[in-house]
Amino acid sequence: MRAENKTLSVLSAVILFLGLLTTSVKAKEYNWQLPENSTLTVNVARGALLIVTRNDNKPQVTLDLQKVNIARESTLTTRKITGDISSEEPQWSINGQAATLTLPAPADIDLQKVKGVTAALSIPAGGQYEINGTLSNVYLKGTKNNIRINVINGKVNAQNAVSGDVAIDVMNGDILTEAMKSNLSLKLRSGSLTDKGSEGAMNIDLVSGDLTLNSLTKSLHIRQTTGTQAVDAPFCENFSNDLQTGSGTIRLGTPLTKGNIFSADGEITTVIPVDWQGKIIAKGVTGHNIVNQLSEQKPESVKPPLADEHLELIQGTAENAEITLSTIGGVFTLQHPTQGGK
Repeated sequence: MRAENKTLSVLSAVILFLGLLTTSVKAKEYNWQLPENSTLTVNVARGALLIVTRNDNKPQVTLDLQKVNIARESTLTTRKITGDISSEEPQWSINGQAATLTLPAPADIDLQKVKGVTAALSIPAGGQYEINGTLSNVYLKGTKNNIRINVINGKVNAQNAVSGDVAIDVMNGDILTEAMKSNLSLKLRSGSLTDKGSEGAMNIDLVSGDLTLNSLTKSLHIRQTTGTQAVDAPFCENFSNDLQTGSGTIRLGTPLTKGNIFSADGEITTVIPVDWQGKIIAKGVTGHNIVNQLSEQKPESVKPPLADEHLELIQGTAENAEITLSTIGGVFTLQHPTQGGK
């Protein structure tokens, strides 16, 4: 009983912290048993959903449904005629090891005009979870699960995951991760993607938008079509960045052993610590691609009179660390932290 009360109190505290509740709301609680090693799919068409991992060992899913706003009074007559009356009750079904939870959803005529549901979901530590949202905001807090989140339009805010793998896929909106120890796979078509202090391995795929990372990860791989980048990865050992067009500043640390940076037509400043030791190889195709502020050495053409450029530097004595940079028509600037006002 104490563990259960603790779980519910954590839910309430986190929801209040996120500002998801109003004082006039009366919550409804639902509980379902989840078989061991099951998969759970949660569908939320419209609204805000908070997800936490249970503090007890119960194989139970608890839904705290705080608010339901899925229908406009002005469309009631139309919905009665068409028979499109939405239920305000969550729908639970289970088939073998696969369970599905569908939160109350607005009719199509109301989807853009209502706020939807406000709810919190407490899940067991084991199993696999998939969250599907349409116009939805999803919040993770201190989870210990393997979770995949798919949102068409909205934002995902994930904080303090203790373990597990977290995959987030947003079509249009924002992704914010913070202090995540889980491995992260983050995909965003359009919007902003930000990380603060996450330690797990990170794989990022951003089509168009702004990327801001201040991460503690040892493994970071970025693929971005266009936009801006501000990446600070002082503890990263294995780093790769593919920015097709746009601009960015990459700050690396002394632990780096393997770095690979490519840009078709972007402008990237790479900041390398003075005490980092290893080899730097930079290549350009169209000419005037490489600005070396690390030393007096100038890039040279490999196949004169062609305009291609090649620069190879050795910093320190390390033989196993290497950074390679290659571009077609972009510009790479190499500098130490104290240069260029950095």
